[in-house]
Amino acid sequence: MNNPLVSVIIPCYNLESKISKCLNSVINQSYCNIEIICINDASTDKTLDVLHSFASRDNRVNVVDLTKNAGAANARKVGINHSKGKYIAFIDGDDWIKKDYIEVLVKASDSDIVVCCYHQAAYKRISLRKCDIRPDLIDRRVAGQELTNLHYAFFGISIFPLYTWGKLYNKSLFDEPIPNFGVFFQEDVLLNMHIFKNVKSIRFINYSGHYYRCGGGSSGRTQQYINDMKKVYAFKKEALENSESPFYGLKNAQNYILIELKNCLYIYIKNLIDKYGDTAAHNQLLSELQNPIYQDFMLFDGNFSDYAKQPMYQSVIEKDIPTVIAFAKNEAVLNRSRFKEKLKQIARQILNL
Repeated sequence: MNNPLVSVIIPCYNLESKISKCLNSVINQSYCNIEIICINDASTDKTLDVLHSFASRDNRVNVVDLTKNAGAANARKVGINHSKGKYIAFIDGDDWIKKDYIEVLVKASDSDIVVCCYHQAAYKRISLRKCDIRPDLIDRRVAGQELTNLHYAFFGISIFPLYTWGKLYNKSLFDEPIPNFGVFFQEDVLLNMHIFKNVKSIRFINYSGHYYRCGGGSSGRTQQYINDMKKVYAFKKEALENSESPFYGLKNAQNYILIELKNCLYIYIKNLIDKYGDTAAHNQLLSELQNPIYQDFMLFDGNFSDYAKQPMYQSVIEKDIPTVIAFAKNEAVLNRSRFKEKLKQIARQILNL
């Protein structure tokens, strides 16, 4: 089939002011054989009205209206169940794509997944190009042992982009039922982990056709964030211990997800302090650290065995709340200084300094 049907799945929640830009970019694709499945995730604004307006003008647009907000993971799952295409492309409702996006990805589709680069829309009028793909993978088809090496991406090593957008999937990857992950955060990571056991090859292309809109964040759902991250950690840990998992026994991966768990905890602490202040954050953190999951910091092994002895991990294990908060604050300051330095580098490049 030279002109296969592509199912474009778009989760939508309260995107009244943004969804039109997304949908206009999709319906105006140079590749026309597409179905556009918009999942209204129980929006409370006029998103549904906008979707119906597009559907009335283009019969390729299909609207699925959910009565209960269940997050992007569930919306994508619903979209997959409604899809009829040979290929699936996911696009977030506040993002948009270039006119030839689908065409380019279909032409490159000699693998289970096609991965492209993307543009990061940081502000309304500024677009910064960013590529999450290693240069040595660009314009290559990866399979066999090289594909196994990409498994490390799921455990905190930046090798393979883990979001669902910016990719074209062969629909057969989703033939196995998708579990209910029960998370709002990193739901795309878990979906990719779920299908990865069926992936035999991935094509990486040197093309930036997706515009990802930055914004949002976790501070509005502070407790939701840490609860989800603990589920994600448990999911990854189980994958490493399950002999039937493609990730079973991945060297050092347990150490990597422990570091990832610490980073998630520090983000949670920063959000607590920003939202409630030090005193309330202290009390909530004391309750949070009763969870036995944080005792896993004693599981560092191999070349990482000394990590468990580091003050930042010991303070969590011992529930030394003031020290944990101090470490988290210092790390936040360090990250802000790195961000400022990055902005300076960008400014120097723009000004040719």
